[in-house]
Amino acid sequence: MHNPDDALDVTQESFLRAFRAIRSVDADRPFYPWLHTIARNAALSFVKRRRPAKAADEQQLPPWTITPEQLVETDEQVEQLRRAINSLGEDDRRLLHMRHFEQMDYAQIAEALGVPRGTVASRLYAARDRLRRRFEEQTP
Repeated sequence: MHNPDDALDVTQESFLRAFRAIRSVDADRPFYPWLHTIARNAALSFVKRRRPAKAADEQQLPPWTITPEQLVETDEQVEQLRRAINSLGEDDRRLLHMRHFEQMDYAQIAEALGVPRGTVASRLYAARDRLRRRFEEQTP
């Protein structure tokens, strides 16, 4: 969420949604993937609602140790990476987000998705490969 207050809001919203939907829990299925889906959807809803306000927050001053040339190059690479990630399918984006932004290990991802750990490993490999190729396509 990039902001502790926003993270608290999303957490509260997630648990409120979970409480309201508690009757839909299937006792034969793992609880964590159910709750994770609710939390992910709450976060996505929050981001969609806040998108215009977020643009102003992103305009931060760079550290003084970076030269203007380095900053331009870095900004271009970040934008290329953002476009490459956005060009991926939702499943690839979700998987990469869980591993690299939520820092979930393979076992946690496997549990959240309801798939074997080996499937997570092969899907992550393929998603990273697709991301690399999309990034390289955009690099001059």
